[in-house]
Amino acid sequence: MPSDPFPVLLQEFFARLRTTQEVSLHTIAAYRDTLRLLLHFIAQQRRVSIDRITLEAFSPDLILAFLEYLQNERPNPSSEIASPDLSRDGRLRAGSH
Repeated sequence: MPSDPFPVLLQEFFARLRTTQEVSLHTIAAYRDTLRLLLHFIAQQRRVSIDRITLEAFSPDLILAFLEYLQNERPNPSSEIASPDLSRDGRLRAGSH
């Protein structure tokens, strides 16, 4: 059985980000931090250790559940900062400033 490509793809993704001049170190750190949150979320949902997560674990439903988790359940210290009420696709919601 061939090994899962996920770890290699992940390494290649971050290597490419580091070699692309248009991507700041802050962007790379934000991607890294979000990926860590996602991996912990998947591990909790699938009841597996992070090192057991494969590419097959990623599904549209799981990603949507992760986004819901970020939006509704996870404490966000930056939520105290005034910001427009944005939908998931970045459009302003009706009734926002």
